Amino acid sequence: MKELVLGIVFAMLLVAGCAGSTPNNPPAANNPAPQAQQQQQAPPQTGVQASGSTPIISEFMVQTEASGDMKMQIILKDPASDSMTTASGDAELKIFSKSGDVVYQENFKIAAGDFNEGTRALTGAPVTYYFRPIPADKIKSSESSGNAEIKLTLASGKTISAKEDYVTLPVTVMLPAKELGLSIDAYSSKEKYTYEINLKDKNGAYVTADGKVTVAILDGQDVLYSKEFDVKAAGFSKDYAPAFKIDVPLSDVKKVFGSYKNGKTTVKFSSGDLSLSAEKEVTLPSYSTDDAQKMFDDAYAASAKQLNKKVSLGAFEVSILRAGFYNKSSYSDVETLYRIDMVVKNTGSKTDYSAITPTLMDSGGKQYDKSYSGTIDVYDNMQPGSVADGYLVFEKVPASASGLKLVLERSSYPDSQKETVQLG
Repeated sequence: MKELVLGIVFAMLLVAGCAGSTPNNPPAANNPAPQAQQQQQAPPQTGVQASGSTPIISEFMVQTEASGDMKMQIILKDPASDSMTTASGDAELKIFSKSGDVVYQENFKIAAGDFNEGTRALTGAPVTYYFRPIPADKIKSSESSGNAEIKLTLASGKTISAKEDYVTLPVTVMLPAKELGLSIDAYSSKEKYTYEINLKDKNGAYVTADGKVTVAILDGQDVLYSKEFDVKAAGFSKDYAPAFKIDVPLSDVKKVFGSYKNGKTTVKFSSGDLSLSAEKEVTLPSYSTDDAQKMFDDAYAASAKQLNKKVSLGAFEVSILRAGFYNKSSYSDVETLYRIDMVVKNTGSKTDYSAITPTLMDSGGKQYDKSYSGTIDVYDNMQPGSVADGYLVFEKVPASASGLKLVLERSSYPDSQKETVQLG
Protein backbone atom coordinates (compact mmCIF):
# COMPACT_ATOMS: atom_id res chain seq x y z
CA MET A 1 0.00 0.00 0.00
CA LYS A 2 1.35 3.39 -0.91
CA GLU A 3 2.17 5.90 1.75
CA LEU A 4 -0.84 7.96 2.86
CA VAL A 5 -0.89 11.61 3.75
CA LEU A 6 -2.94 12.76 6.71
CA GLY A 7 -3.55 16.38 7.49
CA ILE A 8 -6.02 18.63 9.25
CA VAL A 9 -6.87 22.09 8.04
CA PHE A 10 -9.16 24.86 9.20
CA ALA A 11 -9.81 27.20 6.28
CA MET A 12 -12.36 29.40 4.57
CA LEU A 13 -14.21 27.82 1.66
CA LEU A 14 -12.79 28.70 -1.79
CA VAL A 15 -15.25 29.13 -4.61
CA ALA A 16 -13.84 28.10 -7.95
CA GLY A 17 -14.76 29.82 -11.12
CA CYS A 18 -14.07 33.39 -9.99
CA ALA A 19 -11.98 35.14 -12.61
CA GLY A 20 -9.87 36.92 -10.04
CA SER A 21 -8.99 33.72 -8.21
CA THR A 22 -7.12 31.94 -10.98
CA PRO A 23 -3.41 32.83 -11.25
CA ASN A 24 -2.19 34.26 -14.53
CA ASN A 25 -5.70 34.56 -15.99
CA PRO A 26 -6.02 37.33 -18.58
CA PRO A 27 -8.80 39.86 -18.04
CA ALA A 28 -12.05 38.51 -19.44
CA ALA A 29 -14.82 40.25 -21.28
CA ASN A 30 -18.15 41.00 -19.64
CA ASN A 31 -21.13 38.67 -20.16
CA PRO A 32 -19.41 35.34 -20.86
CA ALA A 33 -22.41 33.73 -22.61
CA PRO A 34 -21.82 34.20 -26.36
CA GLN A 35 -25.37 35.42 -27.06
CA ALA A 36 -25.39 37.85 -24.16
CA GLN A 37 -21.95 39.33 -24.72
CA GLN A 38 -22.24 39.74 -28.49
CA GLN A 39 -22.94 43.40 -29.15
CA GLN A 40 -21.99 43.42 -32.80
CA GLN A 41 -20.55 40.46 -34.60
CA ALA A 42 -17.36 41.23 -36.48
CA PRO A 43 -17.67 41.10 -40.30
CA PRO A 44 -16.72 37.71 -41.80
CA GLN A 45 -13.07 37.49 -42.76
CA THR A 46 -10.74 34.89 -44.22
CA GLY A 47 -7.17 34.79 -43.03
CA VAL A 48 -5.91 37.91 -41.27
CA GLN A 49 -6.36 41.63 -41.37
CA ALA A 50 -5.47 43.58 -44.50
CA SER A 51 -2.04 44.45 -43.11
CA GLY A 52 -0.93 40.97 -44.13
CA SER A 53 0.88 40.32 -40.85
CA THR A 54 0.31 37.10 -38.91
CA PRO A 55 -1.77 37.66 -35.75
CA ILE A 56 -0.68 36.46 -32.32
CA ILE A 57 -2.73 35.05 -29.45
CA SER A 58 -2.31 37.86 -26.97
CA GLU A 59 -4.63 36.43 -24.30
CA PHE A 60 -5.69 32.85 -23.59
CA MET A 61 -7.85 31.76 -20.66
CA VAL A 62 -9.38 28.47 -19.50
CA GLN A 63 -11.63 28.87 -16.49
CA THR A 64 -13.82 26.62 -14.31
CA GLU A 65 -17.23 27.95 -13.31
CA ALA A 66 -18.91 27.31 -9.95
CA SER A 67 -21.22 24.85 -11.77
CA GLY A 68 -18.17 22.78 -12.71
CA ASP A 69 -18.41 23.64 -16.41
CA MET A 70 -15.47 25.31 -18.12
CA LYS A 71 -14.94 27.98 -20.74
CA MET A 72 -12.12 28.89 -23.08
CA GLN A 73 -11.46 32.37 -24.43
CA ILE A 74 -8.82 33.83 -26.74
CA ILE A 75 -8.01 37.32 -27.97
CA LEU A 76 -5.98 37.87 -31.14
CA LYS A 77 -3.82 40.89 -31.87
CA ASP A 78 -2.39 42.24 -35.11
CA PRO A 79 1.26 42.99 -34.27
CA ALA A 80 1.57 45.49 -37.12
CA SER A 81 -1.21 47.75 -35.84
CA ASP A 82 -1.13 46.59 -32.21
CA SER A 83 -4.91 46.25 -32.34
CA MET A 84 -7.30 43.36 -31.74
CA THR A 85 -8.21 41.31 -34.76
CA THR A 86 -9.94 38.14 -35.91
CA ALA A 87 -8.87 35.14 -37.95
CA SER A 88 -10.04 31.78 -39.28
CA GLY A 89 -8.32 28.46 -38.91
CA ASP A 90 -8.17 24.99 -37.36
CA ALA A 91 -7.78 24.96 -33.58
CA GLU A 92 -6.52 22.28 -31.21
CA LEU A 93 -7.19 22.71 -27.49
CA LYS A 94 -5.53 20.50 -24.86
CA ILE A 95 -5.98 20.57 -21.11
CA PHE A 96 -3.48 18.75 -18.89
CA SER A 97 -3.63 17.58 -15.27
CA LYS A 98 -1.01 18.65 -12.79
CA SER A 99 0.89 15.42 -13.40
CA GLY A 100 0.88 16.02 -17.18
CA ASP A 101 -1.93 13.72 -18.34
CA VAL A 102 -4.21 14.98 -21.13
CA VAL A 103 -7.66 15.27 -19.50
CA TYR A 104 -9.38 17.02 -22.40
CA GLN A 105 -8.63 17.43 -26.11
CA GLU A 106 -10.73 19.00 -28.84
CA ASN A 107 -10.16 19.96 -32.46
CA PHE A 108 -12.50 22.52 -33.97
CA LYS A 109 -12.70 25.20 -36.62
CA ILE A 110 -12.73 28.92 -35.87
CA ALA A 111 -14.15 31.43 -38.35
CA ALA A 112 -13.45 35.13 -38.21
CA GLY A 113 -17.18 35.65 -37.93
CA ASP A 114 -17.29 33.61 -34.70
CA PHE A 115 -15.53 36.38 -32.78
CA ASN A 116 -17.62 38.64 -30.55
CA GLU A 117 -17.46 42.28 -29.55
CA GLY A 118 -17.77 43.14 -25.86
CA THR A 119 -16.28 45.20 -23.04
CA ARG A 120 -13.79 44.30 -20.32
CA ALA A 121 -15.32 43.62 -16.92
CA LEU A 122 -13.10 45.99 -14.94
CA THR A 123 -12.30 48.83 -17.34
CA GLY A 124 -15.19 48.82 -19.78
CA ALA A 125 -12.71 48.95 -22.66
CA PRO A 126 -13.90 47.33 -25.92
CA VAL A 127 -12.62 43.84 -26.66
CA THR A 128 -12.87 41.35 -29.52
CA TYR A 129 -12.75 37.74 -28.40
CA TYR A 130 -13.56 34.13 -29.24
CA PHE A 131 -15.46 32.14 -26.61
CA ARG A 132 -16.04 28.37 -26.36
CA PRO A 133 -17.77 26.38 -23.58
CA ILE A 134 -16.29 23.09 -22.30
CA PRO A 135 -18.76 20.74 -20.53
CA ALA A 136 -17.47 19.31 -17.22
CA ASP A 137 -18.47 15.78 -18.17
CA LYS A 138 -15.88 15.87 -20.94
CA ILE A 139 -13.06 16.45 -18.43
CA LYS A 140 -11.45 13.21 -17.24
CA SER A 141 -9.36 14.31 -14.26
CA SER A 142 -8.55 12.98 -10.80
CA GLU A 143 -6.62 16.16 -9.96
CA SER A 144 -7.95 19.62 -9.19
CA SER A 145 -5.46 21.71 -11.17
CA GLY A 146 -3.39 21.64 -14.34
CA ASN A 147 -2.59 23.74 -17.39
CA ALA A 148 -3.75 24.22 -20.98
CA GLU A 149 -2.51 25.07 -24.44
CA ILE A 150 -4.11 26.05 -27.74
CA LYS A 151 -2.78 25.90 -31.27
CA LEU A 152 -4.45 27.70 -34.18
CA THR A 153 -3.39 26.89 -37.75
CA LEU A 154 -4.37 29.81 -39.94
CA ALA A 155 -5.56 29.76 -43.53
CA SER A 156 -2.08 30.88 -44.50
CA GLY A 157 -0.70 27.64 -43.10
CA LYS A 158 1.06 29.34 -40.20
CA THR A 159 0.44 28.11 -36.66
CA ILE A 160 0.14 30.33 -33.61
CA SER A 161 -0.15 29.07 -30.03
CA ALA A 162 -0.51 30.06 -26.37
CA LYS A 163 -0.38 28.41 -22.96
CA GLU A 164 -2.27 28.88 -19.69
CA ASP A 165 -0.01 27.88 -16.80
CA TYR A 166 -2.73 27.32 -14.18
CA VAL A 167 -6.20 25.86 -14.74
CA THR A 168 -8.64 24.79 -12.03
CA LEU A 169 -10.09 21.40 -12.97
CA PRO A 170 -13.34 19.74 -11.91
CA VAL A 171 -12.48 16.39 -10.34
CA THR A 172 -14.44 13.74 -12.26
CA VAL A 173 -12.35 10.58 -11.92
CA MET A 174 -12.29 8.52 -8.70
CA LEU A 175 -8.91 7.09 -7.74
CA PRO A 176 -8.54 3.77 -5.92
CA ALA A 177 -9.02 4.41 -2.20
CA LYS A 178 -5.60 2.94 -1.39
CA GLU A 179 -3.97 6.01 -2.93
CA LEU A 180 -5.82 8.53 -0.76
CA GLY A 181 -5.12 10.70 2.27
CA LEU A 182 -7.67 12.49 4.47
CA SER A 183 -8.07 16.03 5.77
CA ILE A 184 -11.01 17.73 7.50
CA ASP A 185 -12.51 21.08 8.43
CA ALA A 186 -14.78 21.21 11.49
CA TYR A 187 -16.44 24.33 12.85
CA SER A 188 -19.50 25.07 14.96
CA SER A 189 -22.36 27.54 15.00
CA LYS A 190 -25.24 27.99 17.43
CA GLU A 191 -27.17 25.15 15.83
CA LYS A 192 -24.69 22.64 14.40
CA TYR A 193 -21.22 21.37 13.69
CA THR A 194 -20.28 21.47 10.01
CA TYR A 195 -17.71 19.01 8.66
CA GLU A 196 -16.04 19.31 5.28
CA ILE A 197 -14.10 16.18 4.42
CA ASN A 198 -11.44 16.24 1.71
CA LEU A 199 -9.56 13.35 0.14
CA LYS A 200 -6.17 13.88 -1.47
CA ASP A 201 -3.99 11.72 -3.65
CA LYS A 202 -0.30 11.03 -3.07
CA ASN A 203 0.59 14.29 -4.84
CA GLY A 204 -1.66 16.37 -2.60
CA ALA A 205 -4.34 16.94 -5.26
CA TYR A 206 -7.99 16.79 -4.22
CA VAL A 207 -9.95 13.70 -5.30
CA THR A 208 -13.26 11.98 -4.54
CA ALA A 209 -14.16 8.41 -3.54
CA ASP A 210 -16.94 6.17 -2.24
CA GLY A 211 -16.78 4.95 1.34
CA LYS A 212 -18.08 5.37 4.87
CA VAL A 213 -17.32 8.14 7.36
CA THR A 214 -17.68 7.87 11.13
CA VAL A 215 -17.85 11.18 13.00
CA ALA A 216 -17.29 11.20 16.77
CA ILE A 217 -17.12 14.01 19.35
CA LEU A 218 -15.37 13.27 22.65
CA ASP A 219 -14.78 14.86 26.03
CA GLY A 220 -11.70 12.96 27.13
CA GLN A 221 -12.82 9.32 26.97
CA ASP A 222 -16.51 10.21 27.19
CA VAL A 223 -18.20 9.85 23.78
CA LEU A 224 -20.68 12.69 23.32
CA TYR A 225 -21.66 11.78 19.74
CA SER A 226 -20.92 9.06 17.19
CA LYS A 227 -22.56 8.32 13.85
CA GLU A 228 -21.66 6.63 10.55
CA PHE A 229 -22.44 8.22 7.17
CA ASP A 230 -22.34 6.83 3.63
CA VAL A 231 -20.08 8.84 1.31
CA LYS A 232 -20.42 8.85 -2.47
CA ALA A 233 -17.96 10.37 -4.91
CA ALA A 234 -20.89 12.06 -6.66
CA GLY A 235 -21.80 13.80 -3.40
CA PHE A 236 -18.58 15.83 -3.21
CA SER A 237 -18.82 19.52 -4.06
CA LYS A 238 -17.66 20.57 -7.52
CA ASP A 239 -15.25 23.34 -6.64
CA TYR A 240 -11.54 24.01 -6.14
CA ALA A 241 -11.32 21.68 -3.13
CA PRO A 242 -14.05 19.02 -3.55
CA ALA A 243 -15.50 18.26 -0.12
CA PHE A 244 -18.15 15.97 1.32
CA LYS A 245 -20.23 18.01 3.75
CA ILE A 246 -21.82 16.65 6.94
CA ASP A 247 -23.92 18.65 9.42
CA VAL A 248 -24.29 17.46 13.03
CA PRO A 249 -27.04 19.26 15.01
CA LEU A 250 -25.84 20.41 18.43
CA SER A 251 -29.05 18.98 19.86
CA ASP A 252 -27.71 15.50 18.98
CA VAL A 253 -24.50 16.03 21.01
CA LYS A 254 -24.41 15.39 24.75
CA LYS A 255 -23.71 18.61 26.67
CA VAL A 256 -20.85 19.07 29.14
CA PHE A 257 -20.44 21.11 32.29
CA GLY A 258 -18.18 24.15 32.17
CA SER A 259 -18.20 27.04 29.69
CA TYR A 260 -15.89 27.15 26.64
CA LYS A 261 -14.63 23.65 27.27
CA ASN A 262 -12.68 22.06 24.43
CA GLY A 263 -12.89 18.46 23.33
CA LYS A 264 -11.91 16.44 20.29
CA THR A 265 -13.68 15.38 17.14
CA THR A 266 -12.48 12.44 15.08
CA VAL A 267 -13.37 11.53 11.49
CA LYS A 268 -12.65 8.06 10.14
CA PHE A 269 -12.97 7.25 6.44
CA SER A 270 -13.12 3.64 5.33
CA SER A 271 -13.26 2.11 1.88
CA GLY A 272 -12.63 -1.59 1.40
CA ASP A 273 -9.57 -2.56 3.44
CA LEU A 274 -8.47 1.07 3.82
CA SER A 275 -9.05 3.12 6.95
CA LEU A 276 -7.99 6.78 7.27
CA SER A 277 -8.53 9.06 10.24
CA ALA A 278 -8.11 12.68 11.25
CA GLU A 279 -8.90 14.63 14.41
CA LYS A 280 -9.32 18.21 15.54
CA GLU A 281 -9.97 20.19 18.71
CA VAL A 282 -13.49 21.66 18.95
CA THR A 283 -15.50 23.65 21.49
CA LEU A 284 -18.03 21.38 23.18
CA PRO A 285 -21.70 22.27 23.71
CA SER A 286 -22.27 23.02 27.40
CA TYR A 287 -25.01 23.64 29.92
CA SER A 288 -25.51 27.22 31.03
CA THR A 289 -24.13 28.01 34.49
CA ASP A 290 -27.64 28.36 35.95
CA ASP A 291 -28.90 25.10 34.42
CA ALA A 292 -25.80 23.23 35.56
CA GLN A 293 -26.06 24.55 39.11
CA LYS A 294 -29.71 23.62 39.38
CA MET A 295 -28.84 20.07 38.26
CA PHE A 296 -26.08 19.90 40.90
CA ASP A 297 -28.35 21.26 43.64
CA ASP A 298 -31.05 18.73 42.78
CA ALA A 299 -28.51 15.89 42.75
CA TYR A 300 -27.18 16.94 46.17
CA ALA A 301 -30.68 17.14 47.66
CA ALA A 302 -31.38 13.60 46.46
CA SER A 303 -28.10 12.04 47.65
CA ALA A 304 -27.12 13.97 50.82
CA LYS A 305 -27.37 12.18 54.17
CA GLN A 306 -30.14 13.57 56.38
CA LEU A 307 -28.80 14.32 59.89
CA ASN A 308 -30.99 16.87 61.75
CA LYS A 309 -28.60 17.05 64.71
CA LYS A 310 -28.47 19.96 67.15
CA VAL A 311 -25.67 21.20 69.41
CA SER A 312 -25.41 24.26 71.66
CA LEU A 313 -22.43 26.57 71.82
CA GLY A 314 -23.18 29.02 74.61
CA ALA A 315 -26.15 31.14 73.53
CA PHE A 316 -26.05 29.74 69.98
CA GLU A 317 -27.90 26.69 68.75
CA VAL A 318 -26.46 24.95 65.68
CA SER A 319 -28.59 22.54 63.65
CA ILE A 320 -26.78 20.23 61.20
CA LEU A 321 -29.41 19.33 58.62
CA ARG A 322 -27.63 17.18 56.02
CA ALA A 323 -24.21 16.55 54.45
CA GLY A 324 -22.67 14.96 51.37
CA PHE A 325 -20.60 15.44 48.25
CA TYR A 326 -21.63 18.31 46.02
CA ASN A 327 -20.67 19.52 42.55
CA LYS A 328 -20.29 23.20 41.86
CA SER A 329 -20.07 24.65 38.36
CA SER A 330 -17.04 26.82 37.58
CA TYR A 331 -16.02 28.74 34.46
CA SER A 332 -14.30 25.88 32.68
CA ASP A 333 -14.88 22.80 34.82
CA VAL A 334 -16.79 21.20 37.69
CA GLU A 335 -15.48 21.24 41.26
CA THR A 336 -16.45 18.48 43.71
CA LEU A 337 -16.77 19.66 47.32
CA TYR A 338 -18.14 18.32 50.61
CA ARG A 339 -21.20 20.29 51.67
CA ILE A 340 -22.84 20.63 55.08
CA ASP A 341 -26.25 22.37 55.39
CA MET A 342 -26.81 24.08 58.74
CA VAL A 343 -28.80 26.67 60.72
CA VAL A 344 -27.37 28.92 63.46
CA LYS A 345 -29.72 30.65 65.92
CA ASN A 346 -28.97 33.15 68.70
CA THR A 347 -31.08 31.84 71.57
CA GLY A 348 -29.66 34.36 74.03
CA SER A 349 -31.01 37.72 75.22
CA LYS A 350 -28.34 39.99 73.75
CA THR A 351 -26.60 40.69 70.45
CA ASP A 352 -23.41 38.70 70.17
CA TYR A 353 -20.96 37.25 67.65
CA SER A 354 -21.52 33.61 66.83
CA ALA A 355 -17.72 33.27 66.45
CA ILE A 356 -17.87 29.61 65.43
CA THR A 357 -14.84 27.89 63.89
CA PRO A 358 -15.82 24.75 61.91
CA THR A 359 -13.32 21.97 61.17
CA LEU A 360 -13.95 18.87 59.04
CA MET A 361 -11.91 15.76 59.95
CA ASP A 362 -11.89 12.08 58.96
CA SER A 363 -11.34 8.99 61.08
CA GLY A 364 -7.59 9.19 60.48
CA GLY A 365 -7.41 12.71 61.89
CA LYS A 366 -6.86 14.41 58.50
CA GLN A 367 -8.24 17.92 58.47
CA TYR A 368 -9.79 19.50 55.33
CA ASP A 369 -9.76 23.16 54.32
CA LYS A 370 -12.97 25.18 54.30
CA SER A 371 -13.83 26.81 50.96
CA TYR A 372 -14.91 30.42 50.73
CA SER A 373 -17.73 29.43 48.36
CA GLY A 374 -20.11 28.53 51.23
CA THR A 375 -23.29 30.53 51.85
CA ILE A 376 -23.38 30.88 55.65
CA ASP A 377 -21.34 33.19 57.85
CA VAL A 378 -20.64 31.40 61.16
CA TYR A 379 -18.71 34.34 62.60
CA ASP A 380 -21.47 36.94 62.38
CA ASN A 381 -22.86 39.50 64.83
CA MET A 382 -26.37 38.21 65.51
CA GLN A 383 -29.29 39.79 67.36
CA PRO A 384 -31.35 37.81 69.90
CA GLY A 385 -33.66 35.33 68.16
CA SER A 386 -32.08 35.87 64.73
CA VAL A 387 -31.33 32.91 62.46
CA ALA A 388 -28.65 32.33 59.81
CA ASP A 389 -28.93 29.41 57.40
CA GLY A 390 -26.90 28.13 54.45
CA TYR A 391 -24.09 25.69 53.93
CA LEU A 392 -20.38 25.19 54.51
CA VAL A 393 -18.19 23.52 51.85
CA PHE A 394 -14.82 21.83 52.26
CA GLU A 395 -12.24 21.21 49.54
CA LYS A 396 -10.37 18.13 48.32
CA VAL A 397 -12.29 15.59 50.37
CA PRO A 398 -11.80 12.18 48.72
CA ALA A 399 -14.83 10.02 48.04
CA SER A 400 -13.09 7.29 50.05
CA ALA A 401 -12.93 9.41 53.23
CA SER A 402 -14.57 7.65 56.18
CA GLY A 403 -15.68 8.62 59.67
CA LEU A 404 -16.17 12.27 58.73
CA LYS A 405 -17.01 14.56 61.60
CA LEU A 406 -17.59 18.28 62.02
CA VAL A 407 -15.86 19.94 64.96
CA LEU A 408 -17.50 23.24 66.03
CA GLU A 409 -15.61 25.49 68.42
CA ARG A 410 -16.81 28.84 69.74
CA SER A 411 -14.41 31.27 71.37
CA SER A 412 -16.01 33.58 73.91
CA TYR A 413 -14.81 35.32 77.04
CA PRO A 414 -14.26 33.88 79.54
CA ASP A 415 -15.20 30.38 78.31
CA SER A 416 -14.97 28.45 75.01
CA GLN A 417 -17.33 25.74 73.84
CA LYS A 418 -16.60 22.79 71.57
CA GLU A 419 -18.93 20.19 70.03
CA THR A 420 -18.43 17.35 67.55
CA VAL A 421 -21.08 16.12 65.13
CA GLN A 422 -20.63 12.76 63.40
CA LEU A 423 -21.43 13.00 59.69
CA GLY A 424 -20.49 9.57 58.34
